Amino acid sequence: MFPETAGTGKDIGSRYMKSKTWISLITLAAAAVILKYYVAEYSGNRRIAEEAIPQKETDPSFAREEKTENSSAGLSLDGQKTIRVLLKTNGFEGQFHENPEITGTGDFTVSQGTNCFYCQAGEIFSADTFFEKDGIWREEPLVLSSAEEEGELRILNLERNQSPPEYPGKLEIISREEGYLIINEVSLEEYLPRVLSSEMNRSFPKEALKAQAVSARSYALGRLEAGDILAGGAVLDDSVSYQVYNNMPPDEETVEAVRETDGLVLKNPEGLAEINYYSTSCGVTEQDYFETEEDFSRFILEGRDTDPEYQEPWYRWSAVLTAEEIRQNLTEMGFEVPDAVTGISVTKRSGNGQALSLEVLGESFSVFISGEYDIRQALAPGTDVTLQDGSICEPMGMLPSAWFIAGKEETPKENPENSENIWILTGGGYGHGRGMSQNGAAVMARQGSDFREILTFYYPQTRVEEF
Repeated sequence: MFPETAGTGKDIGSRYMKSKTWISLITLAAAAVILKYYVAEYSGNRRIAEEAIPQKETDPSFAREEKTENSSAGLSLDGQKTIRVLLKTNGFEGQFHENPEITGTGDFTVSQGTNCFYCQAGEIFSADTFFEKDGIWREEPLVLSSAEEEGELRILNLERNQSPPEYPGKLEIISREEGYLIINEVSLEEYLPRVLSSEMNRSFPKEALKAQAVSARSYALGRLEAGDILAGGAVLDDSVSYQVYNNMPPDEETVEAVRETDGLVLKNPEGLAEINYYSTSCGVTEQDYFETEEDFSRFILEGRDTDPEYQEPWYRWSAVLTAEEIRQNLTEMGFEVPDAVTGISVTKRSGNGQALSLEVLGESFSVFISGEYDIRQALAPGTDVTLQDGSICEPMGMLPSAWFIAGKEETPKENPENSENIWILTGGGYGHGRGMSQNGAAVMARQGSDFREILTFYYPQTRVEEF
């Protein structure tokens, strides 16, 4: 029954509709409060619920499986050329890092398995904290990505010439018993300017930088095509073993050199050419040929004023090497070492004069060394190297190049029993000596050659084409 004051049926219906309206308003208000609470919770801990994120965007293993299908082409999910670079430790000494500490120039995300965390710019991420959670060690790789288009990731405890280094693309952190591997997955056209700035002096003429850009692109794509995989699925690392990457940040000149040679590579009739480059030539290219040791010695001692590097400091150099230094070098290399070193002799050279085989003579036996790199290590001088302009270079752990001749210093007549065997090494160039001389390219550019002419000079059996 209705109260006595209820009134007519029309009044009852009217009051019923008003009550229903108030109930709806109260319900909406309550929903708003609940929504506000969840927004606050989301903002406070920045954790994105697993069910709210599509697996394709958050699961690193999904992304890797997706890219595996295109691994030979190095394609990312959006079809861009990408490359995976293994970042070495401080001083490029190893590959296993201790607890990387990373932040972003902008907001960034950290994902592991199907979990994704959102971090603000400047927040510091610590690998140890995320791999071990609730007493459980999770082995899935971590993937860090910038949440902003121009954002980069900064590794705070990694030492490079730019400090600390900043990386575009993604950083993948993989846990191993020895430590953490760090892989930078980056687009090729973002990778290349950071190679140019690290491999070549940014003050070099633009045409030299463009020649370097084509060489570096050809080298990187050659690594992708070869399919050789390093630790963590990388195709190269960021050291001199491959191409030095991001030791120095890119600048306008290196970015322009990459952009103006977009897609250009060096090819031969079989496809991508095998590309190498190095600092400075002694004046020869792979096409030069010296028939005798006397011909090469004459070339080293006299030089050739038509060589592009003729005025460069590293064109010629000299160093002093003692018998004890040779013995110490051989010991560190793991060779059996004679009690006394009485002589050194180059027993084989390449056509353009590089030492390929070396005999170190001892009183009881000789040590034979093969290969340009090992020879340079065996003859590393313990004192300064003097360049042709009179400048001095401190000991570098190996001979500057394998273009050298050795002359034994005469033993003094007084106290000969206390005199140590000493050799004067006279040589030229700096680096492994294969492919393009970077300083030579700079000289040619200053003299008016464009990047195609430079590349033709140093890689005569190739042609510049679109990849």
